[in-house]
Amino acid sequence: MSAAARMSERLRALPGSARARRLLRWLAGGLLVVAVLGFFVAPPLVRSQAEKALGEKLRRPVSIENVRVNPFAPSLTVQGLSVKERDGSAVAAGFEELYVRLSYTSIFRFAPVVSALRLTRPSLQVTRRADRSYNFQDLIDEALAPAPAPAEPAQPLRFSVNNIEIDGGRLAFDDAVAGEKHEVTDIRLGVPFFSSLPSQVDIDVQPELSARVNGAPLAIKGETHPFKDTNETTVDVNLDALSLPKLADYSPVPLRFVLESGSLDTRIRVRFVTRGAKAVGLTASGTAGLSKLSIRDAAGSPLVAFERFAADIESIDVFGREAKVRNVRLEKPTAAVVRAKDGKLNLLEALPAAPAPEAAPKTEVPPAAEAKAFRFSVEDIAITAGQVSLADLSVTPRPFRTELGAIEVGIRQLANHGGRRAQVTASFATDGLGAFRHEGSLQLAPIVAEGKVSGEGFRLARIYPYLEPILNLDIADGTVAFEAGYALALGETLDLKVSGASASASTIVLRYPGEKDAFVRLPHAQLRDVSADLSKRQVVVGEVLAKGGVVNAHRVADGTLKFARLLKEQAVPAASAKEPAKAGAAASEWRIDLKRSVIEGFAATFTDEVPQPPVVVKVTRFRGLAENWSNAPGTRSTVRVGATVNGTGTVSARGPVTMSPFAAELDVEAKRLEFAFAQPYLEPRTNLALTSGALTARGRVLASAPAGGPFNAAFKGDVTIGDFASVDRVSREDFANWRSLHVGGIDFALSPLKAHVGEVALSDFYARIILSAAGRLNLADVMREAGDEAKSLTDTELRRVRPDAGAPTGETAKAPDGKGPESPAKPPADIRIGRVVLQGGQVAFSDFFVRPNYTADLKAIGGSVSEMTAQKAGVVELSARLDGTAPVEAAGRINALSSDLLVDLAATARDIELPAFSPYAIKYAGYGIERGKLSVRLKYLVENRKLAAENNVFLDQLTFGPKVESPTATKLPVLLAVSLLKDRNGVIDIDLPISGSIDDPQFSVWGIIGRVIVNLIAKAATAPFALLGAAFGGGGEELAYLEFAPGRARLEKAGTDKLAAIAKALGNRPGLKLDIAGRADPATDTEALRALSLERAVKAEKAKSLSRDAAKPASLDEIAVTKEEYPRFLTAAYKEAKFTRPRNFIGMLKDLPVAEMESLMRANAPVGDEELRSLATARALAAKDWLVGPGAVPPERVFLVAPRLGVEAIKDKGRPNRVDFALK
Repeated sequence: MSAAARMSERLRALPGSARARRLLRWLAGGLLVVAVLGFFVAPPLVRSQAEKALGEKLRRPVSIENVRVNPFAPSLTVQGLSVKERDGSAVAAGFEELYVRLSYTSIFRFAPVVSALRLTRPSLQVTRRADRSYNFQDLIDEALAPAPAPAEPAQPLRFSVNNIEIDGGRLAFDDAVAGEKHEVTDIRLGVPFFSSLPSQVDIDVQPELSARVNGAPLAIKGETHPFKDTNETTVDVNLDALSLPKLADYSPVPLRFVLESGSLDTRIRVRFVTRGAKAVGLTASGTAGLSKLSIRDAAGSPLVAFERFAADIESIDVFGREAKVRNVRLEKPTAAVVRAKDGKLNLLEALPAAPAPEAAPKTEVPPAAEAKAFRFSVEDIAITAGQVSLADLSVTPRPFRTELGAIEVGIRQLANHGGRRAQVTASFATDGLGAFRHEGSLQLAPIVAEGKVSGEGFRLARIYPYLEPILNLDIADGTVAFEAGYALALGETLDLKVSGASASASTIVLRYPGEKDAFVRLPHAQLRDVSADLSKRQVVVGEVLAKGGVVNAHRVADGTLKFARLLKEQAVPAASAKEPAKAGAAASEWRIDLKRSVIEGFAATFTDEVPQPPVVVKVTRFRGLAENWSNAPGTRSTVRVGATVNGTGTVSARGPVTMSPFAAELDVEAKRLEFAFAQPYLEPRTNLALTSGALTARGRVLASAPAGGPFNAAFKGDVTIGDFASVDRVSREDFANWRSLHVGGIDFALSPLKAHVGEVALSDFYARIILSAAGRLNLADVMREAGDEAKSLTDTELRRVRPDAGAPTGETAKAPDGKGPESPAKPPADIRIGRVVLQGGQVAFSDFFVRPNYTADLKAIGGSVSEMTAQKAGVVELSARLDGTAPVEAAGRINALSSDLLVDLAATARDIELPAFSPYAIKYAGYGIERGKLSVRLKYLVENRKLAAENNVFLDQLTFGPKVESPTATKLPVLLAVSLLKDRNGVIDIDLPISGSIDDPQFSVWGIIGRVIVNLIAKAATAPFALLGAAFGGGGEELAYLEFAPGRARLEKAGTDKLAAIAKALGNRPGLKLDIAGRADPATDTEALRALSLERAVKAEKAKSLSRDAAKPASLDEIAVTKEEYPRFLTAAYKEAKFTRPRNFIGMLKDLPVAEMESLMRANAPVGDEELRSLATARALAAKDWLVGPGAVPPERVFLVAPRLGVEAIKDKGRPNRVDFALK
């Protein structure tokens, strides 16, 4: 009976309903279908699809002899698979049979679970061609190429393969490069399982590996130790001096390095534990070591080498994901680390290239169950006698090279679990005699480290190649040492703290390239007690010490500082535009605190080669102290500095300073700061030379720069410039000097502007002032243009030389006629000048503008000016002596600080000898002065922009010498003017009032005075009697003539009054002489003379009638003719007349009316020029007779001149019937 028949019988025999029987029949039918499909349909289908898929994947011909499928086992058997070379010439790989049996647990675990895998007689033919490629090179390259990123991240692969067996395997290797063939046969391999899932499959295979390598047997077998509940199998993997270079030579992956030497030794025991039929443990323990490993790069340069690497493994638990290592030893390691010019590291370049994978789109992936973290621990790690060679070829122009030797590293109790902290020590030495040490602890989970590092003897010159691209200097010498404690924690952020750190530098010597002398020498500098906190962004420095430093600073002839050349110019990329500042940047600034900084014994020399000769300033004994310095807002620190300058002067400053926002309150002091060293700066642009002078100052400086506000500075204190002396740079004669210029009580501020000075005192001062022949003051020549030839300020011979042409160089340009727009009124500045005191002054003045030259010496200059502000005028009291004898004084009030200038001064000068001014008299008057004294009283008032001045000039015994020809002398009658002004005592007393607006661009006080004097002399010529009248209160120019009645020469009361005034003036002006010229007017005097002739003829006739009377009048003028008498005497006079008169027919005179007689007598009166001249002469004689008579004027001072007829020369408004006076 067949199996199917037996099954049918059994089904019929089953009890139950018809429904159950139908279900069983359906089940039997399904099983029958599965059996048909599995046994008959699947094999040919699997075979054809497998050949096709494998052929496409391997790109080689693939054939399969037979496929069997058992759907109930379930299992798959593949027989006779062969893979040929790509050209189909030979079989490259294949096997006789592959048997795979699945476990039904795959259904419940949703993952493939293979309960058995057996491969029988597999074979593989490997050929390495002459080009070092393999016959499967295309498959190798494809496997190594990065796969494109999946659209969604793949979940970890879940599988379990158990009871893996390979039997009768064969591997043939044909090496065309080495010309060798190798063969591994009888390969038998047993692997209990290979799984990513906990195994629930019965394990029947023991671990085993055996083969024949070129005929030599190789066998690795495990031992099984059965116990009550478990079985333990162990496998020993022992390798002795396995040569690694040969294995590396056959690497399917192209290597970018050469494994020159090295061998592998192992004593590894693999332990496999099962409980029942289940695998529960896989561990390994033992030792492994590499010896004499040497790796070079493709060019043959050393990369890495060591003498011995050894690891003592306590256990590696694969299932428990834990490793325990007793110790690791690395002996005499060496490494050559090179960064190429393109920045690539040689060690990284030796690794296989790994192209970056393509970026995958971001998708949300559900979190997978967390796998158990792998744990490890190492009891002891030791690295001994290590050496590292470092070379950075990317640094230009000189690569950086150094050697690290004697590298020692020790790590104890290293673990990544349980909060265990390892103890770590490390040290190395450099070829520059430096040494580094570290002691500390390290925790890996989480990462926490703390410890102490120290170093000493590190030479700064070794790191200079990194500085050379940006710095232009040579580090000739210098070493640094340091030590620090640190604490590091790495969580979401890095937390690093440094504590107890210190650093020191010694024998620092810096030079400019190519120069022998150092510009910086620092014997010793030290940082102490430094701490830093990365999370708080704070650094605290306990103390900074520096001693004995020397700095040499230079400014070269082209005007640049050598310090500025320390930084080389860097090329700025075109795209390096500044990024906008990120928000919150200010909040992330570091805070730096410096508790104490001390600098002692420093010296600095500044040499400036721009001026010639070069200027050298030496600063010695520099000392500085700063306490509690910080950049934290509002933190006040204390600063003290001091130094000696050029051996004699000292400077110091002390006080609080705040860095943020900046503010400082410093007490400053300077003593005896000589500034004659600055002469080379002045020499190209001045004509004087400083020979001595020292600055002394003491006070308080306040400076502040509030956030968003303007910078402000203030000073309160005293400044003194003492022993100042300057000389003419050409003649070396004294130019200006003083013993002391003291400015005390200074209170100055920038914002708002304030300038208060308590006292200004200038004592024992001297100045040499010269007005050259060109009319230029030497003060205007103190400054000169660079490149101009030096000019003497005191050479009198040079200053006497008059230029050939051109206007005097001292002329002042005229202001424009127009007025600019008025600016709005500003409040007066807060300026106050306290008492100003002058004492012991002297000014030597020479004027070569006049010829002969004039020299004066103003000595004993002294006095004071009281406090002056914008609201308060200062009281002035000044005195001096001209040429040591004539006193000069000035007193009054002045306010030059007010918006409206106020001057209320009275000045006097007495007994000034006038012969000293003879050069001026010769130049401008044409006469020298032989004797005389000058006294002046001046009173000036400037108020409301108006000037009112009174100038009283008192000249005593002014005596001119002979006339001297001078092209610049006036043509006006100077001697006459003097005679007019000089009284009988030889005194000239003149008042010269002036006034004007000081806003007038043409306004000049001395110009006005000059014009007044010139006008005064001109007036002596044109209107001398005006001057004379002004002197004696007798009218003005009316004294220049004496009026008479027409036709008459008789003096009247007004005339004698005039003559009395003239007589008085002549009496007080003994140097004057008077010319008298009679004048007659033909127009008015002729008619008057005719009328007078008639009158006198009538009176003569009456006189005849009185001739016999004893009471006869003395002159005709005293005779009076009454109205009744007049016709009778007129008729008598008519009859006596000598002219032709009208007669009657008998020849007798006709009787005519009175009027006709008068008319005929006037018409025929003998009046002509002679009579007019006689009239003029009579008038002159009348004036002279009165002057020499009642007027008591000496006759030798009064002269008659020829009479004058007519009115042509008369310019005044007086009558032409007169006498003209002229002064000589």
